[in-house]
Amino acid sequence: LDWSLGLGWGYAGGRGNLPGGRRDFDRGRIQGIVGSDSSTIRRPRFPSPMKYPFRIGLAFAVLFALSILLPPAARSENATPRALIDGFHETLLAVMKEGPSLGFKGRYDRLLPAVKRTFHLPVMIQIASGSLAWKQATPAQQQALLAAWTRFSTGTYAKNFKSHGGERFETVAERPGPQNTTLVDTKLIKSDGSAVEITYVLKESPEGWRVVDVIVDKGISEHAVR
Repeated sequence: LDWSLGLGWGYAGGRGNLPGGRRDFDRGRIQGIVGSDSSTIRRPRFPSPMKYPFRIGLAFAVLFALSILLPPAARSENATPRALIDGFHETLLAVMKEGPSLGFKGRYDRLLPAVKRTFHLPVMIQIASGSLAWKQATPAQQQALLAAWTRFSTGTYAKNFKSHGGERFETVAERPGPQNTTLVDTKLIKSDGSAVEITYVLKESPEGWRVVDVIVDKGISEHAVR
């Protein structure tokens, strides 16, 4: 397991070692990511995180936007939020155990369906890019951003979870969250016995339960670091 880039969402293994700040793209910066013809996609550069201190409240402020973007579900294809997260962790562990033989592409291909099934990627990219910027983007740019977000998210997991050295996941609790969300508290137990606390924020959609944010060590929001 490679901790150089951290857990799937860009967490770098500690509170003070973050790769970037919030994304509040204007239309011009969106074009800088997807290209003016929506054919070129590259990872954006972020300002120094020291200029933008993170607060726990930021994670919960995001949830208000989620309550607007996601309508109540008529039914859920995933039985419970806990079951969804446990299934995702099982996939991660299985890929880790075969990681060296699979190689990056093999891990990516195995993880892609699980990432799409677990995370509500369209909602997450809308929030990460900023509601105004998302509305100003053309449909082609929106699709390009979603595709880039999906590749980046899956690729980060494929890079970081590349081998197994005795790590395991532990689901601690499932509890109600703000704005009609459900929180699933988990731990990643490393081979040396230390643990990283990971809380998944889930919202029920017409397609079932999906993750809309990830909070690491009780205060670092996925939307904050991206």
